[in-house]
Formats: sequence, C-alpha cells, structure tokens
Amino acid sequence: MKEIVRYLGIGTRSQLLAEQLWQHIEEPSGEIIGAFYRDTQQSAAGSLLEGRIIERLSVAQREHWHSLFNSGFDDAYLRRAALIGIKHHEMGLDPKWYIAAYALMKARFAEHLLLHTDVPLPLKSALVVTLEKYVAVDMALALSSYSSWLVD
Repeated sequence: MKEIVRYLGIGTRSQLLAEQLWQHIEEPSGEIIGAFYRDTQQSAAGSLLEGRIIERLSVAQREHWHSLFNSGFDDAYLRRAALIGIKHHEMGLDPKWYIAAYALMKARFAEHLLLHTDVPLPLKSALVVTLEKYVAVDMALALSSYSSWLVD
C-alpha cells in the first residue's frame, strides 16, 4: 500500500487535508451513512440487512471513515481495512457491489463538501481531490483482500 500511497502523491499536505476533510464531513456522516443503508436495503446486495445489523454496521462504517482520514495509513488502519475486505468476501458480497457502494458514499461526501462547506473554492477542490485519493487507497486495500482469497 505504501507504493500506492506514494503513487497517488499522498504526503504530509494530503494528510492535513484528509484530517480537515473529516472535520467537514464528520457531522453529516451519520445521515449520509444512514441514507446509504436505506438505499442499500432496496438493492439485491442489501436485501438481508435489518435494523440491528444496520445500526452496528453504521457505527463501524463511521469509525472506519474516521480512521481512513485520520490514521495516516498506519498499520492498525491497514489491518482493519484488509479485514473489511475479507469480511465482505466471506459474506459473499460481489466486488461490483462494493465498488458501487463506494461510489455512492464518495459522491455523497463530495456533494456535501461542494454544497455545504463554507470554504474557498481552491480548498474545496483540494478536499475533493483528497477524498478521491483516500477512497482509492481504501478501496484498493479491500479489493486486494478479495484478490488474495481468489488466489488462495
């Protein structure tokens, strides 16, 4: 993952932007995640989701987003993110649903940044670019967990 992080140009400035990004989306993240699960329940991938499971997953997902934007990709984050990919694989979640779900979450976070934050446009742009990069790292890590299972 270090090579992917380097390839995406994620360094000290990006880490500072990622922390600032979380400050802007932390409050609405609960509603964004809630809307995500409501939409997911209507899909083939989420038809088995029910109240208690969604509550637990919502808390875990919020913690994961916090960790993504604030961990600096430390070893603890890397282990947790890889475990998420493994759990999704064990549940039988097709990677295409994982990717689609990520696109939905990323779009909602970006929309919030663009429409509901009172920061100058260049900073909004930098925050959205940071969102894109961090989501790419997180998705790459989870999908490589899927790949590991396919090879084994």
